[in-house]
Amino acid sequence: MHPVEFRPWIPPAWSKMAFEDWSGRVRNVCGRYEPRRTAGQTEVTGDVQLYDAGGLEIAHIAMNIVAVDRTARDIRLDYGENLFLIFQLEGTCGIEQSDSRSILNPGDCALVDSSRPSMFWLGGNFSNHLSVHLPRQMLLGTGPERSQIAAVLCSSDPMSAVLRGLVAKIGARPESRSKAASLRQLLFDAVRQAFISDEETEIPVAEEGEARLERALLIIDRHLTDDRLTPRWLANRLGISLRTLQREFGELDHSVTTYIRHRRLCLARDRLRRSGLEGDAMRISEIALDCGFSDISYFNRCFREAFDCRPGDLRAPDQGDDV
Repeated sequence: MHPVEFRPWIPPAWSKMAFEDWSGRVRNVCGRYEPRRTAGQTEVTGDVQLYDAGGLEIAHIAMNIVAVDRTARDIRLDYGENLFLIFQLEGTCGIEQSDSRSILNPGDCALVDSSRPSMFWLGGNFSNHLSVHLPRQMLLGTGPERSQIAAVLCSSDPMSAVLRGLVAKIGARPESRSKAASLRQLLFDAVRQAFISDEETEIPVAEEGEARLERALLIIDRHLTDDRLTPRWLANRLGISLRTLQREFGELDHSVTTYIRHRRLCLARDRLRRSGLEGDAMRISEIALDCGFSDISYFNRCFREAFDCRPGDLRAPDQGDDV
């Protein structure tokens, strides 16, 4: 049975499109994901569309393929900045991430982390879902909270109904800036209540190679705004030499220092965009400091080099670019 909140998202019939075209749309909308098709399949029944809903991106993805994978290599080439809040509309979809396996039925929802390998399994059957792109660092922060990745809220769960209602409201029609900001914050709070655990869980130890690099990226993400986060601190945390750590980061075409700086810049960019949408009066210098930059001149220079614009360009026109 279709979730009533999302009936407008279910057309009377689905068209077909070339598999290569469908795959290209998925990568444009969601990042590096690798679709797998059935033997001899040249067309996909479904579509991929991206909508701006009250300052949030909502991807509508329908398909009848075997699976969609995101590997550790995909993540190294295209590091994820989002959590995907998935709502199943039609069919079923299996989700695998972080040793967790779940099945989504219509009305169910789940949280998926784009910074970790994942697989969506359909087995060639038709599936239709919405994916709400949520700002990862802003939602998780850097405290002890841990997301319950790939955990499912069944359609009968009251919190699932709350999340469906909020997303349906946000996606239904344009809202004023202040009302849209309030709805977004309600959604963020509800997601945290539904999926974020207060239990401190240790990142599994990985001894070498690709697995250890993945562990290093998770530790950086978890401690991104922590003053202790330096290459030497990270090497000590992993139990390896600084030289070994630098060598393994060579796979990312970054040094440890430049990678940490880039992730902090991405966090600052997300916060600047969000403050622009919400009319937040927080000064750019305060955002820079919160994201690990104590020197505003250095932050401005790095920001321009990374994103080819000034931090103030992401603010609303009436907010200016005060530091």
